[in-house]
Amino acid sequence: PRNERLIALVDSPLFITQPDLIEPHHTDFRVRIQPKFGVTYGVCRMPGEDIRVPVLAYTPNEASADHGNRGRVTVWSSDPRIGTRYITPYPDFVGGTVNIGLGDVDGDGCSELVTAAGEGGGPRIQIHNLLSGAKMFDWFAFEDGFRGGATVALGDFDNDDRAELVIGAGHGGGPRVSVYRIHWNGWLERWSNFFAYDPNMRTGVRVGIAREGWRSVLVTATGRGEAVHVRTLIPRRGDVQPESRLSFYAFGLPGSHREPTGLFLWTGLGSWETGITNFVVGRPTGGGRWQTQEITPSGGFLAVQYWQE
Repeated sequence: PRNERLIALVDSPLFITQPDLIEPHHTDFRVRIQPKFGVTYGVCRMPGEDIRVPVLAYTPNEASADHGNRGRVTVWSSDPRIGTRYITPYPDFVGGTVNIGLGDVDGDGCSELVTAAGEGGGPRIQIHNLLSGAKMFDWFAFEDGFRGGATVALGDFDNDDRAELVIGAGHGGGPRVSVYRIHWNGWLERWSNFFAYDPNMRTGVRVGIAREGWRSVLVTATGRGEAVHVRTLIPRRGDVQPESRLSFYAFGLPGSHREPTGLFLWTGLGSWETGITNFVVGRPTGGGRWQTQEITPSGGFLAVQYWQE
C-alpha cells in the first residue's frame, strides 16, 4: 500500500470516512473522500512510550443526512487507552454542526481535540484532552452574540513542537483570523489577529493548514457569496498582516460567478516522509458532484478532479 496516496494530517472541513490502517500503530492511513463528515486526524505518543498511535475524529457536517448526531464528535484510536469516545461539546446547540481539529497544543506529545460551533452557533471554542477526557479551555474567540460560528485549524508556525490554533470567523462575519497558542504555564495567548480579506466582506473565512518541510502554512478561503479567493499565509505576532505567499481565484475571477454554497477546503494531502502536504479546494457542482483542485504550498497545480458522492 505504500504506493497509495496517504493522508498525514487532515483539517476540518474535510469529507472522508473510513480509516484503513496499514499496520498496528502506524500513523498513516488511506481515506475515501465523501461529503458526509468533517474529519480530522492526529497522533498521540503515550506517556513513557516512544510510539505514536493514530487518532481520528469525525462529526456529521451540513451535507450529512444524519441530523440526529449533528453536534456529536466521535474520537477513535487503535490504542484502547483512547478507544472510541463520543463528545458533545455544545449540547444546547441542537441540530447544529461542529467544526473540529486535532493538534498538540500543549507539547505533551498527544493531540488535543479542538471544537468550534458551526453556522447558527456562537464562535465558542473548546479544547479537550484526549488522554484524561478533561476540557482544558472554553471561550468565545469573537463576539459572543455573533451566530456565524467559526472554523478551526492547527499548525506549528515556529517549529517549537506545539500547534498554534487558528480560528476563522464564520459566515456573516468579516474574514477575521485569530491565532492562539498555549504557553508552558497554561496561559492561552492570542498570538496573531488580522483580516485575511477586505474587512467589509461578510462571507467569513475558511482556514486550513499545509506544510513545507517543518513549517506550517496557513491556507484561507472566502466563504459562500463571493468568488473563491484562496491565499496562503505565514502569520506574524500581533495585530499585523501576515506574510502573503499565494493569492488566486480557484474557480473564476470576481464578477464571473458567486459561490451559492461556498468553498470546501481540504488540507494535509501528502506524507510526513516528504515533509510537504498539499491542499485541495473544492466546490459542489450539483447532482452530488464536487469539483476539486489540488495545489502545492508553492503554488503548483497538480490535478483538477470531479468526485461523485
